[in-house]
Amino acid sequence: MSWRRLTLQDVAAHLSQEEMDAFRQLGDFQSQADPISDLCLEVAAFCRMKLRKNVYIRLSPDVAALPPELISPACDIVAFKILKRFPMEPHEARKLAYQNALDLLKEIQNDDCRPESYVAEGAAEEEDLRNEPWWVINVRPTILR
Repeated sequence: MSWRRLTLQDVAAHLSQEEMDAFRQLGDFQSQADPISDLCLEVAAFCRMKLRKNVYIRLSPDVAALPPELISPACDIVAFKILKRFPMEPHEARKLAYQNALDLLKEIQNDDCRPESYVAEGAAEEEDLRNEPWWVINVRPTILR
């Protein structure tokens, strides 16, 4: 799979249509742009900031594209940011999903796990030699072993 942008369909998988419509109707948005799309761009920038800390991940030239492994966690972050704007408290499950998404980004940042790097179309994927086993040959004399 290739890197792609967050879409409204991705967010709709994590929120109900009523929640999305209620967020769009909040009166403090000045621009004519869709506030959920703007929030998707902000969350993508936040996720890419965390990815940038891992030197083994090659980022896409598209500034809003994310690896496929981070689409769902990014949607969890978007959903939490939408729901925290309402007067009611977000459910524990939503808080847990948000915290899990942040924990995953921290693991990627610390290179505990790694999503796929961006590969341009037509380019050959570079092999990561960090995970290859290295053979060790013991050349010390038997008496010193």
